[in-house]
Amino acid sequence: MTDNHPTPRDPQVSGWRKATYSNPDQSCVEINHTGAAVGVRDTKNRTAGALAFRHEAWVRFLSNLIRP
Repeated sequence: MTDNHPTPRDPQVSGWRKATYSNPDQSCVEINHTGAAVGVRDTKNRTAGALAFRHEAWVRFLSNLIRP
């Protein structure tokens, strides 16, 4: 049986990024596009793991953020 759930990249792998206007106290999240998935992790604890979202769900989430 194959696992159909997306998984983020290893926390030590490059490719993680955060907004350039993030708080200097590290109170933010980073994202990592991994093809079909987007990983999201806390910058205060990068090795604690990450959440993974399918690309389609991430796009819906972002579009809801920018709606008035």
